[in-house]
Amino acid sequence: MSNKEKRSIFFVLGAIVCFWFNLYLYVPILPLHAQNLGADLNFVGLIVASYAIGQIILRIPIGIGSDVIGSRKLFACISTMFGTIGSLGLAISTNETSMLISRTLVGIGAAGWVAISILYASYFGDGDKSKAMSYLMFIHSFAVLIATLIGGYIAEHLGNISTFWASTAVGIIGTTLLLFTQEKKRPENLNFSLKEISKIFSSKFLIKISLIGILPQFVTFSILFGFLPVFLKTIGATKSEIGLITSISLFSSLIGILITPYITKKIGLTYSIWVTAITISIGALLVPFVSNLIIITITQIISGLGRGMINTILISAIVNNSPKHEQATSMGFYQAIYALGMFLGPALSGNVANIFGINFVFYLSGLLMLTTPLITGFKEISKDK
Repeated sequence: MSNKEKRSIFFVLGAIVCFWFNLYLYVPILPLHAQNLGADLNFVGLIVASYAIGQIILRIPIGIGSDVIGSRKLFACISTMFGTIGSLGLAISTNETSMLISRTLVGIGAAGWVAISILYASYFGDGDKSKAMSYLMFIHSFAVLIATLIGGYIAEHLGNISTFWASTAVGIIGTTLLLFTQEKKRPENLNFSLKEISKIFSSKFLIKISLIGILPQFVTFSILFGFLPVFLKTIGATKSEIGLITSISLFSSLIGILITPYITKKIGLTYSIWVTAITISIGALLVPFVSNLIIITITQIISGLGRGMINTILISAIVNNSPKHEQATSMGFYQAIYALGMFLGPALSGNVANIFGINFVFYLSGLLMLTTPLITGFKEISKDK
């Protein structure tokens, strides 16, 4: 690996940290701020869900475009700009409608994770891909952890709006760092046809992995980044305590990432997915039965372990089972499909909370995770022949 490539990896990793800071600094207080501006629980769910709209619509085109043009850097820079503009919009929002529009712009920026993750992966050889993706997921989870922890304290001491301004500033830094990266040129001029794209999207392996990916995203955006802060507020938690519980859960995800290679090697892909699904389910189903913050924190540690493991398992499966020139397209498909969980989770949960009460949000999420074996089937998932 040349010095230029090493410098590029350094800049990309810095941009990745800024990317997730930009997206998550204000997440612990987003539902609460929306309520302060007049949103009911249904509209709060819609605001949280709007983050997924751009990702559902744009991740596949970004993946295909990155592979066709052969440039991940271009799409990465554009996406961080949208994330920055969305954060600025949230900072100056005066009502729930403007928050909805701004949060949708943030989601358009988040769609660029396809390009950024594959840009990072492009600097590594095939033999190092799994290790590189595990490291990437660790950096991603660590950045989200620190961002939510800092965001909670910023909101507590400087007010809600300050988290949106901080997010805007970090977004500008991330975009600047990406400009200093040097992208590896594609050695061959590959022509993508609709037939080839259709073949990628019809892969049974890719479809199964992507459908599984919907479920943990549903739970994460329904609970951790959706209605857990609202639930915690009802039992007397402060903003900093809400941020701390969120951050502890995210920290446990880091532990999950670290033990993933050992678990997967020991029991295989399918059983690893089952174990993580059950873990996430337990963490969701227990919450309504307790009101002690320490016990709730323990439930979110359990859930966090499962999230860290399953997300690492799935993204590694995509990279390891896709040819290099198709990786962005496959990743775009995977991330677009799992983004359905980001949207459906808070959107459905908002209605459930309004009709049946907030406790049913946790019941719904927990039970959905238990449907995972229906998607995997009862034998080891294998790559398409």
